[in-house]
Amino acid sequence: MYCNMTTGKFYSSDNIIISTSIPSVHNETGFAALLLGSTLGYRVYYHDKNQSVNQLDYTNSNGWSWGGFVSQDSPSSSAIHAAFSDKNNISVVIPRDSENFEVSRFNTDNTWHICTWYPHPVFPHTELPEALCPGDRGVRDNTDPPLL
Repeated sequence: MYCNMTTGKFYSSDNIIISTSIPSVHNETGFAALLLGSTLGYRVYYHDKNQSVNQLDYTNSNGWSWGGFVSQDSPSSSAIHAAFSDKNNISVVIPRDSENFEVSRFNTDNTWHICTWYPHPVFPHTELPEALCPGDRGVRDNTDPPLL
């Protein structure tokens, strides 16, 4: 890819197939990428054709691989934001609807914890502890079905 410095737009200069065994990319996906360090490599987040958020992993030693689902919930737009403070503390944020964000947090137990964020939790569960944020929907791994 290269950037046109006048328009600020990126253009593809080459195509590289990074994996043939990943869910297909949605035509209007957003992307978020993190560099976790020289050893841990990159994480790239995108929406597949069903709008689920997926993770791609890249390390120098293993190349590209599919890291699994982050969230199989349908977002209200294609925006994705990702941030990290440690290899086992990654957060991926998507718009849940016009008033709420969904925050998926990867934790030291190697699972994604999903919750909705202010101003209005979408799925408040009084029986679950609010360990992560208001409206915490519990621990899920990347094989769980979407929450409805």
